Amino acid sequence: MGLIRSELIDIVEWKGGRPGVVAWRYDRPFDELKNGSKLIVREWQVALFVRGGQIVRECHAGTQTLRTGNAPVTSRLRGFRYGFRSPEKAEVYFVSTRRFSDLKWGTRRPVQLRDPENGPVLLAAHGSFSFRVADPTAFLNQLVAGQPLVEAGQVAEAVRGPLLRRLTSTIAVWSGRRAVLDVLNDAALADEVAAAVSRDLAETGLEICDIDIGGLTTPLPPWG
Repeated sequence: MGLIRSELIDIVEWKGGRPGVVAWRYDRPFDELKNGSKLIVREWQVALFVRGGQIVRECHAGTQTLRTGNAPVTSRLRGFRYGFRSPEKAEVYFVSTRRFSDLKWGTRRPVQLRDPENGPVLLAAHGSFSFRVADPTAFLNQLVAGQPLVEAGQVAEAVRGPLLRRLTSTIAVWSGRRAVLDVLNDAALADEVAAAVSRDLAETGLEICDIDIGGLTTPLPPWG
């Protein structure tokens, strides 16, 4: 009876779960999808089918019936030679395309810069940023890498390094012409850094939506 129940039509969907989840793998016994199952993809999601470690299909918002011809569907009833386990199993990952906000960043130690007015200064910056998944296929390949669940905090770890490098290099270039404090107060700085980080992370499928920048500068002593 358990085997027969496992062959009943599935509803393959992700209702969202707890806040902050960026990607989630649909789980069922033996990770097998049944022919005729219903796939429900919401407006803020993309569903990706993976077989043999390769993404074979990307599905967007809507409801569709999974057939052998349009998705990698298997049946345990046909797998008796393998102990009712199919040798070809398909997985479904759902990726959220929502915007994830209020993720914190900050310099671990002050960065030394040269201010044209005050000479050398130490800059300790901090703030927040938001991101979204712009390319779910690239995101699944580069950052999910088989994990059953990926949260925004994990993604933030991949963003902080490039963000700090771009912020430091941009401020260094801009402060060659004006005071560091003036640079930090320039609204265009955050947009410039966000665009640069998005380019750096393009292969991961991420887009940086905005960055909030705060900071504190302290002049170095003459012998610093």
